[in-house]
Amino acid sequence: MSRLAFSGTVTARPALMALALAASFTAPSHAVLRHQYLFNTGDGTQILDSVGTAHGSALNGAVVSIGDSRLVLDGVDDYAALPGPSIAVNTYSAVSLEMWLAPGTINNNRWTVGAHLGRTSSGANGELANLGYDYLMLQPTRAPNGEGSRGAISNGTFNAEVGVTNGSRDLADGQLHHIVLTVDSTTVGYYVDGLPIGTAPLGTFSLANVSNDLAYLGRSLYPDPYLQGSIYEFRIFDNALPAAEVTTRFQTGCVDSCGEPLRLEIDRATGIGTFKNNLSSQGVVAYSVASAAGALRTQPGGWNPIATSGADPNDTWSIGTNTNILLEESDPLGGGGPDDGVTIGSPVSIGALWNKSPFEDLVVTATTFDGITETTGVSVPVRFIGNGGAAFSRSDLDVDGDLDGADYTRLLDNHLEPLTGTTRIETFALGDIDGDLDNDFNDFRLFKNDFIAANGAAAFAALQAVPEPTSAVMAVLATALLATRRRV
Repeated sequence: MSRLAFSGTVTARPALMALALAASFTAPSHAVLRHQYLFNTGDGTQILDSVGTAHGSALNGAVVSIGDSRLVLDGVDDYAALPGPSIAVNTYSAVSLEMWLAPGTINNNRWTVGAHLGRTSSGANGELANLGYDYLMLQPTRAPNGEGSRGAISNGTFNAEVGVTNGSRDLADGQLHHIVLTVDSTTVGYYVDGLPIGTAPLGTFSLANVSNDLAYLGRSLYPDPYLQGSIYEFRIFDNALPAAEVTTRFQTGCVDSCGEPLRLEIDRATGIGTFKNNLSSQGVVAYSVASAAGALRTQPGGWNPIATSGADPNDTWSIGTNTNILLEESDPLGGGGPDDGVTIGSPVSIGALWNKSPFEDLVVTATTFDGITETTGVSVPVRFIGNGGAAFSRSDLDVDGDLDGADYTRLLDNHLEPLTGTTRIETFALGDIDGDLDNDFNDFRLFKNDFIAANGAAAFAALQAVPEPTSAVMAVLATALLATRRRV
């Protein structure tokens, strides 16, 4: 099955559509945060505005779970009410609504709303009763008609909306998602998980015509089902956020660490790399891992690519470059299977691809696929864990987590000797601390400084009792350095 572009036609590289969309988002003037709801303070029912004074309440059993900073909604009748007149969204010339939420699977096949600011008609003046009018809306699910999540403005009711819909992708997977609606004087924009879904011309619509009567979280202005799940953060800005800032905000994650987006996590103890994603279930159809220092371990024995690991049993992946400088693979179009890549929601290991060393220079780039559009050139953050939260010392030549006599011996064994190797990691183990592919006086000086910083000058002096396997020249250098420490 081929991936589909926004038009619904078959295309070889719909990533171009995403790039065009990103370019179409105008970068307006700086947006100031006016209201922020983090759900991390109060008595369990208070919805406190940590930037402004538009405080609200959790109603009908909705709970502000302060311990994990979220508003918990049961999908039956729970919701939060904010003071619409205090927010006064119709006084803004431009606005952005930003929300972190995790809609539960019960929301499948239901209309639900994350945030709805507007009014509900009483039926007067020829209007239809009990329908939403004159609103801004963040809508995670619209499943009954096979439509996806949506951001919209209305200057009327449902038949007077301008908005952007995310194809057929509803957000009802229990995963954490980031959604943003932007409205300026000419355009409506909608983003999901840092990506621009699209824009729509505002036309004759205006923020000035949006009602300030009501502001709900988890409840619609229509008689639709309530949202089931959790809302972690909600913000209102006084301008349209630029596309680049939306992406950055998604990649940064929640204020209270409700999760991190797509990343590669490296265990320093084992070198195992694992793709993780706590914010959504994200498709990856290609990736590359690069290390200028040559700190990668190739297959077999190191990198365990998706092509051979079985992590994506429905597709046939193709391995590209397989060197200690670059590893890459992809799920090519037409290569077999549905061509939808591997889903990163649950962790996906790609083996012990990193050589235990001080070199944490990995650069990871991916091509993601949301079921509709491919996005190339996605920069994937790399997180290293273990070793007490710190990188290995540049002078820890045996990479055992400390600086001791074994490292000193290794340094001396190779001092002023020809070193084999063309990358930093190949010569590092032979005492090349400064990365210039040799082991000379500068490397000894750096080692001395690092060792004294870690263990003290007396401990370094005591190393002189260690039999030196190199020439007497090294002893002279060591003695001279100790005598002139103030100049090193």
